[in-house]
Amino acid sequence: MADEKEVARRFALLAPEMNERMRRLLAAAESLTSGYGGVSVVSRATGVSRRAIGAGIEELKQKIFDTLGLIRVFTKEPGRKHSELPVVMKIGADIRELAGRIRKDYPDRFVFAKIWGKSAKFAGQSVGIEYKLNDQDIVELHLK
Repeated sequence: MADEKEVARRFALLAPEMNERMRRLLAAAESLTSGYGGVSVVSRATGVSRRAIGAGIEELKQKIFDTLGLIRVFTKEPGRKHSELPVVMKIGADIRELAGRIRKDYPDRFVFAKIWGKSAKFAGQSVGIEYKLNDQDIVELHLK
């Protein structure tokens, strides 16, 4: 766990030169490197709210994914909620790549998929195996 006084000292050195967004991102980075309880320690040390630090962590995650050219795709079984953990893939990946990542024989057994998310024209849109996936799509595969 991070030393609260040391976090406060580092933050105080940089804070006068930073805008609100940079303060949030620095606090988020400090909390991630602080381990368990880091958000609370950094919040007390810096005066940045836990909510703002949480938003900063999400912004950092998105920036990392964008920089590395990655997307998150969630899988779903028919009649169930989507998985909590995403499948991480390169930008431009299609349903064939996702199916193969789940199990080697899935691309050969593919019939159609249903998509939810920003890229779908409507919720549960049926798509083919060449459909290009986007970040945070939810995919339900239908197989033979």
